[in-house]
Amino acid sequence: MAPETRKGIDGPGRGNGIGDVTAPVRRLLLMFIPFLLTACGDESGIHTVGGYAVDGPLAGAVVEVSGSQGATGADGRFSIDVSTAPPYRLRVSGGTLDGIPYEGVLEAWCETTECHVTPWTTAVVRLMDRYGFNAGDARAALAGMAGVDGDPFMQVLADGESVPVQGFKPNAVRDIPEDSAGLGDWVDGIVRGDSDCQSSDATRTSIAPGCDEPPPENALSPLPLPRYVQVCNNGNLAGEGGCPDSPAPGDAGDQWACTHDRDTGLTWELKVDDPTHLRYMHGIYGWNVAANGFPRSLNDYVGDINSTGLCGHGDWRLPTRDELLSIVDRSRVDPAIDNAWFPNTPPRRHWSSSRYSGNDIATIDLMAFRSCVDFRDGRIVACHMARAAEPVRLVRKAMP
Repeated sequence: MAPETRKGIDGPGRGNGIGDVTAPVRRLLLMFIPFLLTACGDESGIHTVGGYAVDGPLAGAVVEVSGSQGATGADGRFSIDVSTAPPYRLRVSGGTLDGIPYEGVLEAWCETTECHVTPWTTAVVRLMDRYGFNAGDARAALAGMAGVDGDPFMQVLADGESVPVQGFKPNAVRDIPEDSAGLGDWVDGIVRGDSDCQSSDATRTSIAPGCDEPPPENALSPLPLPRYVQVCNNGNLAGEGGCPDSPAPGDAGDQWACTHDRDTGLTWELKVDDPTHLRYMHGIYGWNVAANGFPRSLNDYVGDINSTGLCGHGDWRLPTRDELLSIVDRSRVDPAIDNAWFPNTPPRRHWSSSRYSGNDIATIDLMAFRSCVDFRDGRIVACHMARAAEPVRLVRKAMP
């Protein structure tokens, strides 16, 4: 009787095309020599990006990188010529796992042409997209939370053994992410640092890291959510409901049009550097009527924005003084705001709905002024309701 052959990450029954190789040295040579030969590209400027798509591995999956496409072989290996130098972001979708259509999507960020794509690298990309980590810090954070050194999926593939890697159980993980929801649950669990040994679905094996032994202490504390998050024009937060993890600015439903502040619960409109656009960054408005020859009032602008259903809502309004001050960043000037989350902010006064109460204006005249926040340096200044024409950034309070 022929000896049983170990196949794939999860042991017998999952073919990977290299399961019959028994010598560890030969396995490593088969995996990595092709990448060493092509790691530097050639004199024509063509770079060959190669690696394994490992979640079984995946056969016949589509691999996308730098505008080029390729496919994985029966052993999950791929090789694609591209005209750009690293780093690369890869996306792997489709294909089959043990002959069953695979519905998950794997991603990776690679600084060299040797680039493997696994559920682990997908978690790295999620940290980069949602939390602003660089690739090195994301890998270190995941390794620390799960108590492993490097990608456990690639370690198992290299070792040819389906055993726990430093307390991490690839076996249990491998039975989960065969569809998009399962893979998403696993990746999010790793990113959050889940340490429960009971999944939300009691009928399946836990996907939490370290369930075969007590998890490391740092796996018990979830990563802090960033203060700001992008909101697509369809009203969903980045990474949810058809809004990509890192949406590009724009007016389509899956593009970035607003920014949500988790600290205050406020959602702010995004400004646009286009004079023909309704939300033009340099648009200026009078208080109740068009002022100083400018054609539109604040009331006109609020009505126009609400009629568009910006970011899925029609309850946009002027911010109060304190709401506007909440997005001031006094470590910055010209403008005094975080441009990464509030791009195209002009460094000048912005309207608020609050009355001005400074002592630099006679009490009898205060009724004629509103508080403005000057985004050159974040100061509160007076804006005359009959004479001033200033930009405005609309807000809504409810969660997106």
